[in-house]
Amino acid sequence: MAAPMTPPPTTTTSTDADRVPERRTASGRRVMEASDCRRNVVERTVVGRVVPGAGSDPDRRGGVARNGRGGRTRDPATIGPDSTGNVRPSQARSRSVTTPGRRWFGTRAGGAVSYGRRSPPKESPDVSAAASTTTTSLGDPPAWFTDALAVEAEPGEVEVDGVVVRYRSWGPPGDGLVLVHGGAAHARWWDHIGPLLARPEGRRVVAMDLSGHGDSGSRTGSYSLAGWADEVVAVAEASGTGPLPTVIGHSMGGMVALTAAQRHGEGLAGAVVVDTPVREQTPEETAARDQRAFGPLRVYPTREQAIARFRLVPDQEAQLPYVVAHIAEHSLREVEGGWSWKFDPAVFARSAMVPADLAVPGCRVALFRAEHGLVPADMGEMIVDRLGNGVPLIEIPTAAHHVMVDHPLSLVTGLRALLADWRHSRAHRRA
Repeated sequence: MAAPMTPPPTTTTSTDADRVPERRTASGRRVMEASDCRRNVVERTVVGRVVPGAGSDPDRRGGVARNGRGGRTRDPATIGPDSTGNVRPSQARSRSVTTPGRRWFGTRAGGAVSYGRRSPPKESPDVSAAASTTTTSLGDPPAWFTDALAVEAEPGEVEVDGVVVRYRSWGPPGDGLVLVHGGAAHARWWDHIGPLLARPEGRRVVAMDLSGHGDSGSRTGSYSLAGWADEVVAVAEASGTGPLPTVIGHSMGGMVALTAAQRHGEGLAGAVVVDTPVREQTPEETAARDQRAFGPLRVYPTREQAIARFRLVPDQEAQLPYVVAHIAEHSLREVEGGWSWKFDPAVFARSAMVPADLAVPGCRVALFRAEHGLVPADMGEMIVDRLGNGVPLIEIPTAAHHVMVDHPLSLVTGLRALLADWRHSRAHRRA
């Protein structure tokens, strides 16, 4: 259609009710707004293209923008629900663009830009649920992830001090690995990691639920690192992961691994600690005691409403949305009146691991730290010095605390390399 000879100063496009009315000069030239500049820059950079820097990192393939709908990334101590329902503001630099009926945001993490829907305010629960569920549909998970989940795990259980402890295993029986989750987490955090560690060596890999977590039973008394360390040994024996298993623990699970190395080191091939801070309180304990998270378990009417409240504790900006979605879906159990989280809040009443608790273990130990995690370089050196062994201190570049959530393949690569070295070398003990 030809433009009118004398256009009005302002015209409104009737085909899109959500668009801001265009302003035109008397000569008919469209006046460009500042928001238009931002939108044009974003659309030329993202829509229909692979974002530079995102496709080169296999850990971030879920964050590659596809038709403007890449997965949301955030930067990682333990993923858990925020019982207060608060939505934490992003700490990353963000850009926004308005499209009909939607609000999208982009964050920079490690040089990659990915896009997802902005978290809605707390007072809009219906919008919050929608925003959370769309995270699972923003782009298809990469093949390595779906292939790992397709590997069937063998379930098992063992009773330890009157409580049933459950686990999942991959690979044939023999010397292998026991994977220990962090506080308020569970075995399914390792679903995309376990199968990759089981191959190509064909080793046995077991992911367990500590008591008070996941599908394991809860204790009427108190929880302790020593008690959980005993559970690790019991699971290793019951699952056929021996006679010399290696224990790998993340966050609070790293404390359990170190405690097992001190109590049962002669029966272990080694212990690996992944971004485990050793200080007066863990971030989970601090959040629980400040009543910011991990309080009395709430019951949500629907599963979708509960998943919409799933949060990282502490929060982080970098995360692969398909990994978070899988973990969230397995973090709930059906209870009377609806759905609730699969952990006992009493697990945070235990004593923390402090530097004075570190002692020379009876087996090899290795320490992984995330570059942007909870273990600063000086803390890592302190832990190594107190353990008294030739302990390797390995940094995972650009990773945040929840390494299996933002850099899972980097974590697998590092663990494979370490385990291969341990298999063909002797432990070096410093004088």
